[in-house]
Amino acid sequence: MNRDDFKKHVEQTLESIIQEAEQRAGRALPRRYCFGFLSPSRVTAEQEQIVEHLTQLVFVDEEHIYPCFDLILGDILDDGRLLFVGYRAHYSPRPWQQNYTGRDGPFVRLFSQQFLDKIEVQNHDTTA
Repeated sequence: MNRDDFKKHVEQTLESIIQEAEQRAGRALPRRYCFGFLSPSRVTAEQEQIVEHLTQLVFVDEEHIYPCFDLILGDILDDGRLLFVGYRAHYSPRPWQQNYTGRDGPFVRLFSQQFLDKIEVQNHDTTA
């Protein structure tokens, strides 16, 4: 897989995570997001940088991609942005493949309990 195709995969993965979150939330979510490492005060990439940032973290070359990267929808920040967080497992790079969840590529799509609790509270607030 070449770098441009990998970047498209990153974009599609982010969008599919948001779509799954919308199904869980039962409502539309913003398409404003950022990336960080477990803390909103440590946002490391704004929306326009996320695809490149994740590509740099995971893509080595056309034959070497880190095979397992947890990509977690972690929170909805006070400003309304979705916060993605991530963790690259300590496996050596290898050719493109399915991850252990059976999906193509390295991204294991997850949702933090904090995010799930927040959408539950927001859903409750709108129906009360």
